[in-house]
Amino acid sequence: DACKEEMMKNENKKERRTAKTSRRDSKKLKSTSVQSDDLSNIGKAAKIIERVVNMNADKEIAQDYRYFEDASDEFRGTTGTLLPLWLFCNEKTKKMAVTALCWYVEACIHLTSSMLFCFIIVVLPIIVFNIFIPSMFILSFIPELSIQVKWQQNNMDDNLKFFSVSSDGQIVSWTMQKVCLHHLVFFTGKYYIVRLHLPGRGTTIDLHREMDDIFLVGTEEGTIHKCSTMYSTRYMESFSAHNMAVEVVRWNYFHPNVFISCSADYSIKIWDHTSRIPLYVFNLWVPIVDVVWAPYSSTVFAAATSNGKVLVFDLAVNKYEALCQQFVAIHKKSKLTRLVFSLSEPVIAVADDRGYVATFKLSPNLRCQPKALCQQFVAIHKKSKLTRLVFSLSEPVIAVADDRGYVATFKLSPNLRCQPKVWT
Repeated sequence: DACKEEMMKNENKKERRTAKTSRRDSKKLKSTSVQSDDLSNIGKAAKIIERVVNMNADKEIAQDYRYFEDASDEFRGTTGTLLPLWLFCNEKTKKMAVTALCWYVEACIHLTSSMLFCFIIVVLPIIVFNIFIPSMFILSFIPELSIQVKWQQNNMDDNLKFFSVSSDGQIVSWTMQKVCLHHLVFFTGKYYIVRLHLPGRGTTIDLHREMDDIFLVGTEEGTIHKCSTMYSTRYMESFSAHNMAVEVVRWNYFHPNVFISCSADYSIKIWDHTSRIPLYVFNLWVPIVDVVWAPYSSTVFAAATSNGKVLVFDLAVNKYEALCQQFVAIHKKSKLTRLVFSLSEPVIAVADDRGYVATFKLSPNLRCQPKALCQQFVAIHKKSKLTRLVFSLSEPVIAVADDRGYVATFKLSPNLRCQPKVWT
């Protein structure tokens, strides 16, 4: 009987302990959920208050920035200048080269899950962090250093995905599932040494803006490969683009077929991915470290050179020369490393190899909006509304339909049907 009583007492103690621990866990879960809800509720208000405080503290700077213009552009014709704004530098990373630069919620931070971002360091190549949970991160080891990462569209199960290109020529697609990373190797440089005689060490990668399965990869040998996630063992097409390593390759924001590339062989080339011959070739006679398309026009792009200059081109205005050539390096011996356009303001940010980031405002001549070559009223009736428009595949003719059942055809004038030319 005494043994039975002791057994019953021990069981009762265990039940009490489990009940206490379950209560504590439930309290912790409730507190964490309440805290997360509170943070999400006050997050927007805190951002607004912070913005108001900063604008009040730096009222003169904010107002000067908006009305800071170069009135001499009226007498320059088509050329423009870069107006200096602010200079940024972190003391902890001073005298270290800036290798990546982007505006908020563009590339490094995932567009739909804005609390997640990933970056690369030498010892731990791939790391994914959650901004709101600093202690939570997901990492995975790969044998070689990753050069660049790019977020991809989520898969069928709504899991986050991103691409990475490494120095040994591997292109890897990563899939995040809870607290682990699964990867699929698409291409390896060692494989193509044997089959295609292309070592293909990757230097840059960019995903197509409309077709989720297509992406471009630049290599140290100067070749650009057009790849697809549908084929994991071969390239769709290869472009013999440059004589030296491809520094950057980027798709155009507006035209789905056009991309741009630059290299240390002094050249910038604009391509149509359906042709192996470049549309435009610009020789600047200095190594080019970065080139970017403007988000407000399909014909404007900017390039950064190793000698500290930034050049801005507009193909709609001048197909041969830059509209702006300006020395923007902070120090005489510093070299530019990265260049990026702002998505909402006429501002560019330039980084160098000493840890500095400088911002510049584009003068009015450099941010002109593209104008239509033809604007014509074509409605059959005054109150009718146009519904459809289509080009003829064989003739310079367009057909326009309205909401009253009428279809009208028009022939393009000679100025509207000029054939594209290859400029070198």
